Amino acid sequence: NGFLGATVNWTLEDEDDRLTVFFTINEGNRTYLKNIDLKGNKSYRTRKITKIMESKPNGIFGEGYYQEENLKFDFERIIKFYKDHGFFDIQITHWEVKISPFGDQATLIIYIREGERYQLKDIHITGNRDFDLVALLKKSGLKSDKYENKKIKKAREKLTQFYLDKGYAYAEIGMDEAFDLANHSVDLTVSINEGSPVRVGNILISGEFLTHEKIIRNTLKIK
Repeated sequence: NGFLGATVNWTLEDEDDRLTVFFTINEGNRTYLKNIDLKGNKSYRTRKITKIMESKPNGIFGEGYYQEENLKFDFERIIKFYKDHGFFDIQITHWEVKISPFGDQATLIIYIREGERYQLKDIHITGNRDFDLVALLKKSGLKSDKYENKKIKKAREKLTQFYLDKGYAYAEIGMDEAFDLANHSVDLTVSINEGSPVRVGNILISGEFLTHEKIIRNTLKIK
C-alpha cells in the first residue's frame, strides 16, 4: 500500500507463565508514484504503454501508490502489448525506482529493448472444399503487412461468420503461425474444416403476438 519505509518490531513479555507478544508498527511516509518513465520505446509513446499498466502515477484521477507487487503484472502486460503488435523479441532488460529524499515520492523507470517488428509474409488457406481460395482470402481481409494479432483474430471471426451465413454452422477455422526468426517474419496457415451445410427443416413460431405470422416469416433471414 505504498508504505516502503514501514518497520515492525516485537517484544515478548512473560507474566504468570503466559507469553504476550507486543508489536510496534512505524508506518513512515506513504510513497506515491510520481512518474513512470520508459526507456527504449521507439515505436510507441510512453503514455500509450502506461495506459495498459496496473501501476498509475499519483494525480487528479486517484492516488497512485508505489506497489512493487504490481510490477510483475505490468511487465507481462507490456510484453503482451508488444507481441500483439509483432515485436516478438521484446525484452524488459531491467528497471529501477528512484525514491525522493523524504521517501514520499517514487519514479519508476523501465528499460525496454523492442527488437525488430515481424512482418506477416505468406498466407496459406487449406481445407476449403466448397469456396474459392481468392474469395476466402478477400473475405478474411488478410494481406502481407506488419504483424497485428488483432487482425488475425478479426480474420478468423470474419471467416467463421462467412461460413455461418452460408449454412456451415459447424465450420472450424484454425490459425497456425510459423516464425522465421532470422528474417523476422511470420507465415500464416488458415486451416478450414468446413463440415457439412446445415439445412433448415420446419420453422415453428409460437406465443401470442399481434403481428401476422406470415409477416414474421417474411422478415426471417432463414427460410
